[in-house]
Amino acid sequence: MVLDHFHQLFNKSPNSSDFVTNHIAPCISAAMNSALLSPFEDEEFKRVMFQIGADTSPGTDDLNPKFF
Repeated sequence: MVLDHFHQLFNKSPNSSDFVTNHIAPCISAAMNSALLSPFEDEEFKRVMFQIGADTSPGTDDLNPKFF
């Protein structure tokens, strides 16, 4: 019974949730989406990573950038 439940849950067609997602207003414009999907340069990544404090933890896991 449990296996059947999860099989049905994870094997639904992608359109099965349309009744929910059709009622959510988009908040990202096409231009914003294009910027988010654009490739980034190694230098941009390096600059952002070095701006983060080594002993700060942005999440609840307490793993700071120094750990990584």
